[in-house]
Parts: sequence; C-alpha cells; structure tokens
Amino acid sequence: MKLLNVAKCGIFVKGICRHMLHDELPEFKDKKVEGYFNLCKRQMDMSKQKKNAGSKGGKSKSTERKSEVIPTEEPAEQPSTPQDMPQLTPVEEQSEPTQGMTYEQFRNAHTDIQGTLYGASERYITDLDWTDVAAKFAADEELNKVRNIYYLARNYEQKYGQSR
Repeated sequence: MKLLNVAKCGIFVKGICRHMLHDELPEFKDKKVEGYFNLCKRQMDMSKQKKNAGSKGGKSKSTERKSEVIPTEEPAEQPSTPQDMPQLTPVEEQSEPTQGMTYEQFRNAHTDIQGTLYGASERYITDLDWTDVAAKFAADEELNKVRNIYYLARNYEQKYGQSR
C-alpha cells in the first residue's frame, strides 16, 4: 500500500472490503491496483474458508447430541422463581463445615494481599494447607511482610514444605 497514492489506496481498500464483506469481485480501472488485489485475493479466500470451517466446528456435534437425548420422564414442576435467582439449599442437605481454611477464605481474611495465582502456580490453591499458611503468616515476621499471594505461597512452601 506504500506504493499506491492516497486515491488508489482508498480504491484498493474499498475493493478488499467489498470482496470480504459482500462476496463481490470488484473491477478496477487501474491495472496496478488490480494486480495488488489479485495478489491479496488468494490469501483472503483462504482466510474466509478457515473462518467458515472454524465457525461450524462444534455445531454438527452438538446437534447430533441434542437429537440423541430423549427425556425418559417428565420433569417435576419447579416453583416459579426466576432462573437467575440462587436456589436455597435446605439445612439438612448441607454438609458439615470443614475445620480447614480454604484458599478463598484465606484471601477473604487477608484482603491486603494482592495478586493472583495462575498457570503453574494454581497448584498452590489445592496443595497448601491454608489453615497452616494463615497460622504461619500470623506468627512468622518474614511471611507477614509479603503482600503478594504468589510470593507468599512460594515462600511458605520453601520454608515449611507442603502440608498436604
């Protein structure tokens, strides 16, 4: 496009848009612009094919699965509550609370600690005993100075080893 002047560049871009968005093959008066368009046309057509193939990637499988599912019995009538409203769980169905602290509970208790665990460091969420981390965090001056969750988990693991 650097080789074309402003007017010819505009004609070239409009031709690309017409081809990609409206599936029309533009006709150019200038042979130079037509030559540049023909160079790009093959790549644009391949791009369209990839887009179309990708857009129908999961559709055929999902329609097959939907046709295979046959309800065996009628669903029980649900009380008329909006679907986005959380359902209340009866008290007898709730399990006993665990004595240990979870990662989420630790984060809620220590809102001054910043950062997130992602990638390979996500293993700390389940690998560490967060009750012990909280106890050591309160007692250990060195850990208490750390304000990033990744560095806190890493330093805890290096100093005390994994607890689970």
